[in-house]
Amino acid sequence: MARMNFDGFGVEELEEIGLLGMRLAALEEAVSLFCEILLIRPELGGFHGPEKQPVLAKFLAEKLTLYKMLTTAVGVLYGISTDSIEKAVVAVKAVGEDRNTFVHGILFKRPGDEVAFRNKNREVPATLGELRRLTKSCYKAAFHFVTSFSQFYVDLVGRKPTVPSIDAAVHKMLEAYLKLMASTTAARESTLAVREAEFELTNATRRAQESRQRLAVATRQLRNARSRERRRGKTTLKNG
Repeated sequence: MARMNFDGFGVEELEEIGLLGMRLAALEEAVSLFCEILLIRPELGGFHGPEKQPVLAKFLAEKLTLYKMLTTAVGVLYGISTDSIEKAVVAVKAVGEDRNTFVHGILFKRPGDEVAFRNKNREVPATLGELRRLTKSCYKAAFHFVTSFSQFYVDLVGRKPTVPSIDAAVHKMLEAYLKLMASTTAARESTLAVREAEFELTNATRRAQESRQRLAVATRQLRNARSRERRRGKTTLKNG
């Protein structure tokens, strides 16, 4: 298994950074989509007029601000709790900040030669384990985010439906999205488990080869020692 050092990244680290970027990009698209779904509703139309910048073109922080504003407004209007929504937004923000630290931060050495990324006042250890932890956090944040919106939307439609065909399509989309995320997470965990098993097998094979080599060397040394002893014995007998 590759390990990062101060001179660069291994293949697995670069792969993990790429995967993290794709996961966060997908999560950003979900935030934009949910904003657009809410903006279809007539009571929220005034929050983001057509002359404004498209939601998808905004930065993640701006998307989340709009999303929180829309859900809070409609939640207050129809008496729907947004506690789960707010927790999901906090989790997505944290993942986004850590991702930015990896992508835009400066690589430096901490005391004790530990390597980390620094971006503004945020630091993240530059290790494969930390990258994988962050990718897993992104999956969890995304799943919580979609789940919280799905529950919120069901409550909203139950109190104030819009166009039945749109509400039904959104419900099907959210179900499919959650199934896709669960399948993707399971596939990722299986892939890492296989890689870890392959790594352990490679190490075990290497150790076995080293043991065989040491055994062969020890056998030769023993054979040579016995030969010397036999020759010494013959010489002693002859001289005697």
